[in-house]
Amino acid sequence: MKDRFWVWHATLKSREAGKISVLACIETLFSVILYWWIAINFDTHWHLVGGVFIAPSRKQRRD
Repeated sequence: MKDRFWVWHATLKSREAGKISVLACIETLFSVILYWWIAINFDTHWHLVGGVFIAPSRKQRRD
């Protein structure tokens, strides 16, 4: 059987092999759809602005 270039979910081994995670692709697609749904229905982009400022501070605490 030929090796696949994708896996269902990422592991350290699959990341090192450079394989694509199906769940990561689905998560990304869902996030983009959710972003635009919020932006259109609430006529706002504050959730993006908030994420831009919150994400770096959360990452900084973990390091």
